[in-house]
Amino acid sequence: MLRIIPVSSGKGGVGKTTFAMNYALALSRTHKTVLIDMDTGTSSLRNCLDAPVQKDLYHFLKKNARLDECLTPLGSKLDPDNVFRNFSFIASPRNFIYDVVNFSKDVKLRLIDGINSIDADFVILDVKAGIDYNVIEFLPFTNTGILLFTPKNKAATVTASEMTKAILFRMIRLIFQSTEVLNKHFPNINENDTTLFNELINLVEDGYDEQLKSLDDFLIMIEDEFPDKRFVHLLRHAIEHFRVYFVLNMFDSIEESTDTVIKPFVENIYSTVSDKVIIHNLGWIVRSEEIYRSTVDAIPYEIAHHYKKTNAEKRKTRKDSNLRTLLGLEPAKKPKKKIKSETTSEEINHQVDLLQKMYMNGAGNDPATNLSFITDRTLNISKSTVHRFGMRKIYTNEHFLGKFFNEMKQQPQISENSKSIIP
Repeated sequence: MLRIIPVSSGKGGVGKTTFAMNYALALSRTHKTVLIDMDTGTSSLRNCLDAPVQKDLYHFLKKNARLDECLTPLGSKLDPDNVFRNFSFIASPRNFIYDVVNFSKDVKLRLIDGINSIDADFVILDVKAGIDYNVIEFLPFTNTGILLFTPKNKAATVTASEMTKAILFRMIRLIFQSTEVLNKHFPNINENDTTLFNELINLVEDGYDEQLKSLDDFLIMIEDEFPDKRFVHLLRHAIEHFRVYFVLNMFDSIEESTDTVIKPFVENIYSTVSDKVIIHNLGWIVRSEEIYRSTVDAIPYEIAHHYKKTNAEKRKTRKDSNLRTLLGLEPAKKPKKKIKSETTSEEINHQVDLLQKMYMNGAGNDPATNLSFITDRTLNISKSTVHRFGMRKIYTNEHFLGKFFNEMKQQPQISENSKSIIP
């Protein structure tokens, strides 16, 4: 089933496109994956991939091409052994085009429909840095997708927490936007209550009221004083089920990342948003000359590393075979392939092994291991019904509200008459 995962960052210069590209390639080893360059003001992705592009988002947005007609495979030059055959990408327009960068609501809906219809297991959206209307429309309602930041850019860390706040408040504003919307699902909502609630939410989002610095302050205030407890229940549910996912790029050490990234990021979310949101660290990518070199050469690290390793193994095999022939020995027998089983214990051992490699045996200094770890985390989280990661489809406001309120029916019921929670 399709899962759409946006990759975003608070600021440019943190390696977002490079990560998104290698992440998508790593996923494509086992799953059909499409990478889309959503930064329509530049064309970063095509500059990082030495693959000929026949059609891009320009042809979809301006020439009425289908989105699947704009898919570009790697080709034999980059992938001679067809290892990454499950990977394809959609490039943004080659040049800056005003009405493509600032597309209308109708064009945006058409693009959303196109993305939702892509035949793939994963669609990775490389959205532009920062946050504006055209970015947030392609982010999930209930989680952040993957936020990328680095110890090398402190401003990006602060902005990433601000993005978290913007995404969560977008959802809250949508849920409580009007009495008309609320009454479709919870009759007898009072217009004055809705107006008061939204005025208070404005104060929290602005962040200038010393009494309402965060959503937690707001919850404390309204739990006892707000007349309709259904508002409290809906807000608490939205906050407590919101998830933040991040990856550290250009990682050097746990100590540096803790002081310059983790601590300020968490503190800012807890102080300005809520300490009830759930934060997941998906892993890190170490600072690497190989990654930098591969970007310059327009050959992604994941591809370059694979063929470097494969060619070394082939040279070793040829050398061994030639030596055996000279000595008159029988060719070495091929080892039997171990048949994998999907037992719980083996999966646990696999995860423990990855953790040991990353944290114990120094393999955390290897970008290939980093990508493997993050990919494994993605696949496991995607299977879980507990985690909300990315999205099954890009929802319109109406579709999300229907989904959200249907989910609320699975929670403790809300009394229409007493305006309180039925235990």
